[in-house]
Amino acid sequence: MRLGIDTGGTFTDAVLYDSERGLLRTAKALTTHYDLAVGIRNVIELIDSNPETPLSDLVQVTSISTTLATNAIVEGRGGTVCLLLIGYRPDALDRADLRKAIRTDPVEFIEGGHTATGDEYQTLDLESAKAAILRHAPSVTAFTVAALFSVRNTEHEV
Repeated sequence: MRLGIDTGGTFTDAVLYDSERGLLRTAKALTTHYDLAVGIRNVIELIDSNPETPLSDLVQVTSISTTLATNAIVEGRGGTVCLLLIGYRPDALDRADLRKAIRTDPVEFIEGGHTATGDEYQTLDLESAKAAILRHAPSVTAFTVAALFSVRNTEHEV
């Protein structure tokens, strides 16, 4: 079972998904900008409808999406963020005219990615990702990860 959480600008959303049974539950809570953990905790409490079996006993994977982090980068708010792009070609930022938005924040292109149908087309280069994280950790306040077609397959958003 998977728990997906998206901390957005207004709402924090959660979904509980089982690969055999599909979408089981959804929940929405206000994003708490003063402390994002509060909004995340609130949405988890809303989605956890069975107090006899805690989510921690059911969920194998928890994914927290990067909408708020991505918005902060694009809007130039917050600290320095390293963007890890998995499966994207280096010219992707130029094609989407994003270089100005990212400014001087570091960007790393990591091999990996999926097709539009969710099939892996290139194995994730986890060693390269680890090396990039270690290289940038002393100079950034956060990391954000975007994997090509992760909406179809989240395996590479580690």
